This record gives sequence, C-alpha cells and structure tokens, in this order.
Amino acid sequence: MAKTIAFFTVKGGTGKTSIAVLFSSWLNKEKKKVLCVDADAPAYNLFNLRQREISEYEKSPEMIDRHLPSGNNSIYPIIKLGTEEEKQNLIRLKKEDIFDFIVIDYPGSLTDSNAISLIKAKFIDLAILPTIMDTSVIVSNIKAATQLMHYIPSVRLLWNNVLFHEKEEIYKEHTQTIEQKYGLQVCKNKVKSTSYMRREYGSDTIFIKSTLCYPEKTILDKKLNYDTIFKEIISE
Repeated sequence: MAKTIAFFTVKGGTGKTSIAVLFSSWLNKEKKKVLCVDADAPAYNLFNLRQREISEYEKSPEMIDRHLPSGNNSIYPIIKLGTEEEKQNLIRLKKEDIFDFIVIDYPGSLTDSNAISLIKAKFIDLAILPTIMDTSVIVSNIKAATQLMHYIPSVRLLWNNVLFHEKEEIYKEHTQTIEQKYGLQVCKNKVKSTSYMRREYGSDTIFIKSTLCYPEKTILDKKLNYDTIFKEIISE
C-alpha cells in the first residue's frame, strides 16, 4: 500500500507547496510511482500549476524536454481533493496499491470536510510541517502538529527557508525546545532558502517549481542537499 505523506502549515509563506512540488518531482526522478494530491481548495494552486505547465509545454515542448530527467520521461498524476467523490477515489487508489507514494498538499486552514475526514480516518502515514524562523509560524505549527499527532503516526517539523548567513545555534536551540518541551520531532536536515524555487516554468530556460520534472544538479546548488532531505523524509 502506498505511503501517504502530507504537507501542512497554518501560516502562509513557509514554502509548503514549493516543497511538496519538489518532493513529488524528486520521487518521480527516483522512479517511484507517485500520486500528487492538491487538497488546497478552492485555490488548487498545485493543480493549476500543472495545467499552466502543460500549456507552456504545448507552446514549446523543446524547452521542457531539455530538463526532463534522463531515462525517466514519465509525468506523475496530480488530482484534486475537494468533493466526496474525489475523496473516495483517493481511498480507492491507495487500496489498489498502484502507487509507491501519495503526496498531499493540505490547505493552511482545515475547513474542508473531506480533507479533515482523511486525517481522522488515519489515512496519512507522515505529516511534514515546513517551518520558518518566525515566532507566529513556529507557535502555529507546534499547535497544529500537536493536534495532528492524535491521528497521524509520525509528525515532523521541517526547517525551511534557512538563510545561509543564519547561525546554526539558533536552530539548535529552537529544535531542542520543540522536542523536549512539546514532545515533537524535527527533521535533522534543514531546507535552505527556497525563494527562488517559486519561479515557475516560463519563457526562459531556468525553472525550479515544476510538476513536470526535477531541476538539474546544475540548477540546484549542492549546498541545498535536497537528496539528503528527501531521503530522510521517505525513511520515516
């Protein structure tokens, strides 16, 4: 049965969707069968991103062809979650054991009944909460993670948008407080600044936030170490 990994955050601007996109594309690069689910109704930013990319691809397929991973030209599916029918379809897909991983991008505000019911039904195996060094985000994600622990076997905070000049000691202190005081877990690896990842495919040759392919190593600086981060996530 597919392992279901969901990305949550309460506050905006934490890079949740960017990480979900990059993680899904990485799984696809690793030749894993991945299903990506956009539960962020009614905006459906991730689902709509795929539609825009397909439109751009139709205009100039050679642009994206140059960036598709060698030997793996498959495009993973992205579906929406917002109706009861879509929820039942997702449950069916997991039971049929078609995919290795199901990646869900959850909305910041959990108001959709179908999205909430999946949480309570213990459909999710691992919850990742991208967290930036901002007091309101940290407090909100701690509260959300504490609630999610009642329904999800593994819940972890992930430091995201870490600036290169920020002192490591700051993150060590906050991580220790989160783990010891609140009994939560924090991923060992941190995501460096992902602000440039939010650039979508367009008329130029550089694009990071893509649902069609994983960025080349020449685009992803080695210091960002995404392979290590994502391997840690799937090993949970």
